[in-house]
Amino acid sequence: MSLSNSFSSTDNRAVTSQTPLLNLEFQKHVVEFTFPLPKEVEELTRDTEAYIGVLNWQTEHAAVVTQTHCFVWDYGGVDNFKQLFERETSIYKFKMPICDDDDILDDSNNHPKLPLVCIIPSNQHQKPGLLACSRRGEFRYWEDITRESVFEDHYSSLKVYLQEGDYGTHLACYETHQSSQDSCIIIFGSARSVLYRINISKTGMSSSSLSRSVGIMENFSSYLWLSSKYDTGEIITTTLGNRLENNLLSEVFVLMEKSLEKWAFGQARSVNKYVQGQDIYNNIIQEIYLSDSRIKKTDQVDLKLLDIEFTRNGELIILVSYFFGSNQNEIVENKNLSHALVILSTEEVQFSDAVIYKVDNIHRLKNQSNLSLGPQANLVMPNGGPAVFVVFSQAIIITTILEGSNYSNIVSLQDQTRDRIIGFCGEGSKSWHDRNIDRVSRINILTAKTGIMTCKLNLMEIMDERDHTHDQMNLDNSQEMRDRELKRMLEQAVFNTSEKAGNDSVPVTNYISCEHDGDINSAAIEISDEIMNSRSQYLFDFIELKSQLNERCNKMSLLIQIIKFSNMLDKLYPSTRQHLFWNAEKMACALKLWEYYNSSLSLRGQTEESQRKLLVSAIRDCLKEREIQIKPNEDIVREIGFIFTYIEQVISEQEDSNLLIPEANNIILLSFEAAFNFRRTNKDLYVITSNCLKESWTFHPELLKVLYQQFEKTSDIIQDSDIQNDGEKIDSLKDQLVKLADILLGATSERLNCDDSMTREDAQIYRNEWTTILKKLVRVGKSDDAFVLSETYEEYKILVDLIMSHGQNIDYYIKKYVNKYQENFEYPLYEWYVEKELYADLLSQSHAYEYKDSLQKFLNERNLNGISWMHDIYLNRYGEASIKLRHLARNQSRVNRNKTFLSMSKLSFLAELGDEIDLKNEDVQRNLDEIDNGFELLKAYSDLQEEFVSFLTSQRQYHDTKPKQVNAIMEGTAGSWKHHKPALSQIYEKQVIKILDGEIIPTSELVEVMTLADKKMENAFPFALQFTLNDNKISEDHRRTILQTIWRRIYLNDNWEILLDTSNISDEELNKHIKSTFVYVALEIVNRSVTGIPLNQWFYPPAEAFFSSTIEQFHKWFPLLSEEQIKSLIEDYLKENDDLKHYIDNYHLDKYVEYALGLLDLKSKFG
Repeated sequence: MSLSNSFSSTDNRAVTSQTPLLNLEFQKHVVEFTFPLPKEVEELTRDTEAYIGVLNWQTEHAAVVTQTHCFVWDYGGVDNFKQLFERETSIYKFKMPICDDDDILDDSNNHPKLPLVCIIPSNQHQKPGLLACSRRGEFRYWEDITRESVFEDHYSSLKVYLQEGDYGTHLACYETHQSSQDSCIIIFGSARSVLYRINISKTGMSSSSLSRSVGIMENFSSYLWLSSKYDTGEIITTTLGNRLENNLLSEVFVLMEKSLEKWAFGQARSVNKYVQGQDIYNNIIQEIYLSDSRIKKTDQVDLKLLDIEFTRNGELIILVSYFFGSNQNEIVENKNLSHALVILSTEEVQFSDAVIYKVDNIHRLKNQSNLSLGPQANLVMPNGGPAVFVVFSQAIIITTILEGSNYSNIVSLQDQTRDRIIGFCGEGSKSWHDRNIDRVSRINILTAKTGIMTCKLNLMEIMDERDHTHDQMNLDNSQEMRDRELKRMLEQAVFNTSEKAGNDSVPVTNYISCEHDGDINSAAIEISDEIMNSRSQYLFDFIELKSQLNERCNKMSLLIQIIKFSNMLDKLYPSTRQHLFWNAEKMACALKLWEYYNSSLSLRGQTEESQRKLLVSAIRDCLKEREIQIKPNEDIVREIGFIFTYIEQVISEQEDSNLLIPEANNIILLSFEAAFNFRRTNKDLYVITSNCLKESWTFHPELLKVLYQQFEKTSDIIQDSDIQNDGEKIDSLKDQLVKLADILLGATSERLNCDDSMTREDAQIYRNEWTTILKKLVRVGKSDDAFVLSETYEEYKILVDLIMSHGQNIDYYIKKYVNKYQENFEYPLYEWYVEKELYADLLSQSHAYEYKDSLQKFLNERNLNGISWMHDIYLNRYGEASIKLRHLARNQSRVNRNKTFLSMSKLSFLAELGDEIDLKNEDVQRNLDEIDNGFELLKAYSDLQEEFVSFLTSQRQYHDTKPKQVNAIMEGTAGSWKHHKPALSQIYEKQVIKILDGEIIPTSELVEVMTLADKKMENAFPFALQFTLNDNKISEDHRRTILQTIWRRIYLNDNWEILLDTSNISDEELNKHIKSTFVYVALEIVNRSVTGIPLNQWFYPPAEAFFSSTIEQFHKWFPLLSEEQIKSLIEDYLKENDDLKHYIDNYHLDKYVEYALGLLDLKSKFG
């Protein structure tokens, strides 16, 4: 079986698997998959919403806690290899204490807070125990975690009485000496900063509330350095400190929301001493202001204290998160989230055990990924450091507190949607640290999907790198250092070399000594991978992608040229040369793809938007479904083989997929041709002698399926009678079909020669389709090409079809191939007479004209309505075809179909006119105007749809359902009025849905969308007026109402307030302002574009723009609306009347509208 890689790392290192348990080795850290989730727990995490995990390092037990139960299992001392496959593990199930008033909600998920659970170390050779408590203080303790001991009443219980409104926030068990319940410190903390110590003995459990009273000297000393009153807040967590008084006492530090307390705990039932408390919140904020250069003095900082650890050198490390921004809104929106380690040093206070905590350093954590980590995290420092693991729900930041070391890395969960870290533990975390520094520091984590994993950090290597020395090895002379040196030298040669005219011209200064004993293979592979993945630090940050791809292609070429020039090519393993070769091939293909896509952008008016965006959509789907997160300055080059598998998916999701098939063919063929060209021209440079193509992107297992599907769909389009008379398109598709067949047959042959049996089996499926593929070439008139291919691949049956359909020199060819191939050709020849099937395009055959009546009858009987216009074109009746196409366009319910028919109508009409077009002819101009008006309307739909989609994509929050998308659009485009005008808001919302779906809507509804939107599309009002005037389906009284509505909203959308006082405004400034109004723009554009329609038939001055329609008229115009809906709609229109009256009465509206008419010389026309 194969295991998915549950983690990804910013280190770009090879993944090795030494055992069936996954082992991911990176430069300085390792991630090991040590224990899968038991089946019962796996089902629990999959089906339950709220749960947490618990891990215990000492006992090697794990637990998953839900609202009602705790599931515990032993992950240590088992056969992991066997467990990996059998998944059989003993699960111990415990019922959690639940109080009747346990209704405290978790802020993060709105679920009730889960019970608090910890695993208690064993007494001598017994099993460990389990302690659980509800948030209201009801405790249960099971002494022995075994199946035999689990009964409903087989536990000790305890009730801790909390204050009203208080609840538990923290439960921890710390081992002070040997592993024993009697030597443990168990701490229970509450939201109101009350601290309890829980004691477990053979006779049962007890609790004691801890008092913060101190002696006179302590109070006096505290007065000197503490504020008189500090805010403690909720108890967040605790950690042990030093041992005191001959190990009889233990320091315990309690971290609260804004403060830090120090206690001294003794043995069980002994005195617990409160030492001090200090407000550290404000001090940390002040230091953050000083240490983080991004924060301005005027910014606000929102700080959270998250966790604490006590280090082996006596320092306290506090993990914090903080937001900052110029205002509270930026903070609430989680902008500028940072995490940091705050290192506290101590200063002793005279005559007291107390100390003053001072911020010694702020170590800001680096998020070296594009993950959104979130504000919550936990701190784990095994054995007091110096290794630091900061655990988030879906990632771990690994760093150190070593002075002089800047090592930092991030390990993130691969499955960001279904997996998360729910538990963790580290040896000696939050405990004493009386041992030497670990060579390798490690923690265990529990994830919701994968199971238990171990994350290790090699501290020795980090310290050696920092100090440049090692007790056992001199790094300067080590193989690793020599490898690094060689890589740096090679990088300098590659990235400091300018590309010359000749491929072999590499400056002598970039010569690499072939006597250098670094590993040229690993260095070359790393550099090549970094170039391909755009991760090399030496690549230029080009804004334009073509320049970036060119740069990377050139550097790929320089890499092999410099190696060759340095006479080190023979030191490269064949596998290394192939690796570099296939990486460079990917880059060459990516560059060609981008050049093609970039050129398509210049054809915006000639191609459909869906065609131009096909490649981008496929890349987007590939990233989304494969859960690939591209980091800044990266791209999809390394995944180029997968992209083509998603092209099919994008096509299948389109309403008219036929539009995208040719574009998909262009992309696929261009990529394969680029790959083949690269191989032909660069094979010798890389000294590629093997024909093994496994590493090439063209060998992707799904590509045969993609090629076959494209061939089939292209063949179907060619056979589609809808396009038979579009000769140029047909020829282009046929050429594509031949190339697809050639590549498909060749790619199949390559796989049939592969040494992998599964690959050969998959290829055989498509080998069985060769005959059908070649027959289809014959059917589309590509006999000569099919002839060549059939001979090349020895498809004799297709030769028979070719000869018979070719119709020329039949006897000659039959004799030739019988003599050449004998019975291999004869048998297919005889079968042809038995199995003959001839397929012809109905509209391109000779009888299409000779028997036009019978063909028309056939079309009718087959219910092929809507294609008779093609028959007209075939008969050169272009004018009739144009009229029919226009009629079909008007009756289409979708924008794309409307545009298709309208485009063909214009082409047909131009064909009818021939070479000499008389634009002065009124009939010609009328037809062209009618077609152009249709295109203007379609553009409005496209602009609206694009505006809505752009709005959605600009939102920070992803809206995954149609209702959420519509709600977001309503909020963003109609938020200023939707509550004030509920009936119009409902109409607007329904039309938004239809526009998003690409539907055509009635003109009246289109006008509402165009004129009501908060942010209107350019020239929305003039277009709305023109569409209303051009729609011959609207009754005259309805047209009048729509025009009044448009002008009413024109007046209401202009800023007339600025003209209340014109005493200080010059005539020039007044003219400039009037010309910028919607009124002036609408009058100017519509007057220029509308000919033959008097001004008084489309212009309504303010006094005539009031809504005045009746309920009866609305019933006639909108028969599907109820009486109540119509009344509500009229109420909304009447509100606009009130606004218009206010403008007329208070802003001299009539005067300035008349002024605008004067500027346009329209006064006389209106009067």
